[in-house]
Amino acid sequence: NEFEDEMADLFRTEKKVKRQITEESKENDYDNALQTMMETERKALDLKMKYYDKYQKILSSKKLFLYYQAEKEYRRFLLDKIAHKKNPAHQNDEPGPPHK
Repeated sequence: NEFEDEMADLFRTEKKVKRQITEESKENDYDNALQTMMETERKALDLKMKYYDKYQKILSSKKLFLYYQAEKEYRRFLLDKIAHKKNPAHQNDEPGPPHK
């Protein structure tokens, strides 16, 4: 969706800057990377607020709350699944939503 695309663009830019940091990087390179990271977080929050306002016009607060919760759980599920693929010792463990 539009929100996810805009967020992905933000974090692609941040990732590009982080990749430019090497052992040979100077202090000002680190400073520029940190500035970019802070700016990305600010822009991400601005973007979340922009879409929060849009969503509030079409969804009840309850539905919006549940949507955000479902998004977090799904993200955690995906991260768990990736972690299980990277760590073969946990092959028999089933990734899934957090236990309550």
